[in-house]
Amino acid sequence: MTEKSDFLERDSEHNCEVENGISSLVDEPKLNHELYSGKDEINDRNVLPEPTEGLGLKAQNRYLKAKVRVLLEENQKLNSQMTHQNDEIVRMKSRMQELEEERNRLHRVTSAHSSQLEKMKKSLGETRVHCNELETEKTNYKKDYDSLKRNSDQQVLEIKSLTTRLNRAIEESDRYKAELEKVRSSTRESVGSMRHNMDDLMAENKRLEKQKSELISTFKKQMKLIDILRRQKVKAVIRLEKLKSNKRKLPEMQLCVVHPFFIFLAEYYMSNPDLFPDLLSDSVLNALSLETLVRQGAEARIYRTKLFHSTYTFPCIIKERFVKRYRHSTLDATLSMQRMRAEVRQMLRCREVGIDVPPVLLVDVRRRRIWLGEVGPDAVTLQDWFKNLSSLATASDLCTMDIQEKTASRLRNLTTALGRLLAQLHSNHIIHGDLTMSNILVQQVDNCNKESDFRIVPIDFGLSSSSSGLTSQRLAEDKAVDLYVFERALTCGLDHKALSKITTDHADLNTPESLLNLIIKSYRDNYVSTILDDRQIKSKHDNAKSRGHLEKQDHEVKEILNKLEDVRLRGRKRLMIG
Repeated sequence: MTEKSDFLERDSEHNCEVENGISSLVDEPKLNHELYSGKDEINDRNVLPEPTEGLGLKAQNRYLKAKVRVLLEENQKLNSQMTHQNDEIVRMKSRMQELEEERNRLHRVTSAHSSQLEKMKKSLGETRVHCNELETEKTNYKKDYDSLKRNSDQQVLEIKSLTTRLNRAIEESDRYKAELEKVRSSTRESVGSMRHNMDDLMAENKRLEKQKSELISTFKKQMKLIDILRRQKVKAVIRLEKLKSNKRKLPEMQLCVVHPFFIFLAEYYMSNPDLFPDLLSDSVLNALSLETLVRQGAEARIYRTKLFHSTYTFPCIIKERFVKRYRHSTLDATLSMQRMRAEVRQMLRCREVGIDVPPVLLVDVRRRRIWLGEVGPDAVTLQDWFKNLSSLATASDLCTMDIQEKTASRLRNLTTALGRLLAQLHSNHIIHGDLTMSNILVQQVDNCNKESDFRIVPIDFGLSSSSSGLTSQRLAEDKAVDLYVFERALTCGLDHKALSKITTDHADLNTPESLLNLIIKSYRDNYVSTILDDRQIKSKHDNAKSRGHLEKQDHEVKEILNKLEDVRLRGRKRLMIG
């Protein structure tokens, strides 16, 4: 501030000096004008020097003229000087205006600087106050940190002590567990002996009660026996009519009636395998002959063996779901159990509704094995059957007209049988889930009835499901996906060139699409007739109800086929291979 005030004082002094000089320059022309204003004044002041007094008049005139000339020259010089000084005055005025503007600007800058300085002083004071507050907070935080550090150290010590106590408690619990196991083993032995005694007492009690109530309950037992015989007679009549309506006869092994109690027992055993660890004892397993490996897939191995070969040899198939090492043991056991349960349940249900499937003989959950009745030594998969057909087509010398007609007839019978099988499954709301060409067995039967020329047996129900509890839309969706899986498997598994070669004269058989059309036609016809036959057996004299069921099932099969068209349009389903 002092430097700025000194500068302003020096500036004001300089301006005063400049103004004084300009005023003196302005007054000097007036003085010169007064000196040379007239001839009278020159004479009055005695300007002429004294030596001119003794001269003549002419000499004086010449002298005066010379002097006038000199004075005129001096006057011109003075005029030029005055002009130069006037210019200098103008420049000084302009310079003075510039200095005035600069002074005003400096005054404004000084006032702005002074206001900023005041603000900075105020901000400096606030900053110092805030700095002091931060210092106090820093000290408080440091105190809190020290206290937290002490608390954490104490907690670490407490955790260490708790860990040691926990280890001691674990050791004590292990010791108690060992003692508990000993107590359980001793208790189990005592309970076993007590149960044995109790069973003996209960058997004796039952025998006495039976003897006591024998005479009283004789009449009731006879009435119950009569009711049972009546029900069995009705069931036999229903099954006989059902077999007649299907126009085919199952082998003797597959016509056996599965009692609902044994179905319940098999499902309960598979749900609780730990309750029956010795259900399949070593004596039963030793009754099997040597096992021959037939095929191994991604999920299971297939063995061929004979059951009870000492008195009667019964050929059977063993399906063993082997352990997958790359999968977690618990997950592998859970998936295997679920698929075994689904497979056995669906096969038992298929046999209940009259679908030709291998009979379930034994189930060993512990070894993950299912014993099934062998379909036949000459049964092959659908894929192998078409391979044999392709090999027949490659032999060009065998492709005569008789062989072509016979092959075309077999293909028509096969498509009819396949459509009937799919209709039987879906009409009973059974979704196979994996209808590939390897999961359908074909056995050719030499029979006069050409419609029963083939025996079609579905296998591998591990991915199957029962959709009876779902909505009609979801049920139709599942059935359509099942049909589409079979369609893609059949399309990818067929040899198109061999098929067109062996059925040249039959346009409805020489392409996979034509075969699929025949299968869908058989599926549509048999879907309605199968359900209608079942309903007619139950309500024999109700023709109006039968017509209502016919319309309902016709609508259902149309909905399934419409869903099949929707499934065909999906991109993700197009990538599926059989």
